[in-house]
Amino acid sequence: MSSERTRSAFEVRGYRAGDEHAILAAYNRIFARVDPGFVPRDERAWRWAFVENPSGSRISLAVAADGRVVAQYAGLGQRVLVDGRRTHFSQSVDSFVDPDFASGLARATAFVRAGERYAATFGAPAGPDEVMWGLPVPAAWRIGKEKLGYEVLRTLTFLAAPSERLAGDASAVRELAGVPDDVERLAQRVAARRGMLALRDRAHLAWRYERHPLHRYRFGAVVRGGELVGLAIARAAELADARGEVLADWLVPDDEPDAARALLAWLARGSPTASNTAGASRAARDASESPELVAFFADTAPEWLAFQRLGFRVRPSRYVQVGRSYVRSLALADVRRRFWWTLGDTDLV
Repeated sequence: MSSERTRSAFEVRGYRAGDEHAILAAYNRIFARVDPGFVPRDERAWRWAFVENPSGSRISLAVAADGRVVAQYAGLGQRVLVDGRRTHFSQSVDSFVDPDFASGLARATAFVRAGERYAATFGAPAGPDEVMWGLPVPAAWRIGKEKLGYEVLRTLTFLAAPSERLAGDASAVRELAGVPDDVERLAQRVAARRGMLALRDRAHLAWRYERHPLHRYRFGAVVRGGELVGLAIARAAELADARGEVLADWLVPDDEPDAARALLAWLARGSPTASNTAGASRAARDASESPELVAFFADTAPEWLAFQRLGFRVRPSRYVQVGRSYVRSLALADVRRRFWWTLGDTDLV
């Protein structure tokens, strides 16, 4: 059934062309109430995330009789390699319910019904996603656990190192204007060792970093004998628990330690122009002056220990990663152990 009506005077359905105006009106009003530093999202940023994503997007809405969007459950598609097999995951983002809508019970029902439709539509086998995951706020996590079958994958930690601790020879690094054309061969080398990760072809990386409507990233590459052997992507940022030069993506095979050290030395220098860039946010300018390099990896990723050997230290964060598997062949415990991700696979940086 493509849509449904309830006695609470809302309809649960998928996105229709033109819904973005009501979605943005609700999103900007609701998030401004709970986040003092909230920056309203415009249609350009919305379209980048939910229309232009080469891996697709997923949206489920609860819409009141007057056309207001009163709840949304949404996600960003991810084309994923699992031992060389292509499939889809999605990261749940931007879910909300309007606190002004009806009574408390009706509000909760609108959000749950939107989430249930989302799972039934986009979760396998009816939909493309074998796994859904996210970094929910506590209220969304409570509902997701009780009503949508989500489980905790991990409480995230992050890695931080003072810049001086990573000082070294960065002469092998070329600073680029964007994603190099030959990135896919390097991504294949990394994927062969990781087993379960989002596909990093040039279409995805160019969309994610070069065409981001709000942020500008630094691209550092190590080339040896004409072959790309390492790529790091970063920007100055301020997250809930960390501030500094934040590593967004890291494509460095395990057997390229010299490339890893050179890229970390390059990253530790920070961006010499970030604090002076016209239009840069105050948070980004402040972060660019921080003497730390920050990275997030799963605690099961090889980099989590390798970075500590190079000078990083583990710190707690307030983020909790949760997920649900929709296929028996991918047990959630296996996803927790093997799914390799970077901050660029989230909407945090």
